[in-house]
Amino acid sequence: MQHRNKVESTLLSKIVLARFLMLPLRTFDRLVTKTESSTWFSALRPWVSVRQVTGAQVAPDAVDSLPNQVAATLGAVHEVGRNLIFLYQRDSSVREYRFDEEGVTRLMSSPDFSVELGNVLHRLRLINTRNRLTHALMQAVLVSQAAYFRSGQALTLLPLAQAALSAQLRLTSNLSVVADTGRISRLVRGLCWRRSP
Repeated sequence: MQHRNKVESTLLSKIVLARFLMLPLRTFDRLVTKTESSTWFSALRPWVSVRQVTGAQVAPDAVDSLPNQVAATLGAVHEVGRNLIFLYQRDSSVREYRFDEEGVTRLMSSPDFSVELGNVLHRLRLINTRNRLTHALMQAVLVSQAAYFRSGQALTLLPLAQAALSAQLRLTSNLSVVADTGRISRLVRGLCWRRSP
């Protein structure tokens, strides 16, 4: 019976992650904002620090001042010198939380540890997973579609199968989650980016 419960909890975790990866950008942004403004997040601050995903950059423009169509995008590809970089449109897309794992473990074993705190911790880990996977994906797209991003010519676009992306991410990125084709498919379904003029 214990083995069956373990399998069910593993499957449930995969389902929760799959649904989280499919969140539209605006919904995801609101979720990050709501999570960080909660009293439960404030209670976790001694054990959680807020950073950016390593290597990710946010555009200097404020989202509020952008037209709706642009604000609904993940960001834009820019050419800086000979390098291509991806500038994210929102801080929530590059948010990463670092945990004092020893402190979190002690907190979780405390009799005062609440379900709400546990939910916020779980949500922060989901945000990390989504943002790390998104950034790894964008870096892979920059490399594979470099000719298109530099020229803007549609004929330079290369076919980019999700299976190939998955294989590339497994080899080149240091992700804590397997970048399988199902996860990539769910993630890209809600992502839209643009090439800078």
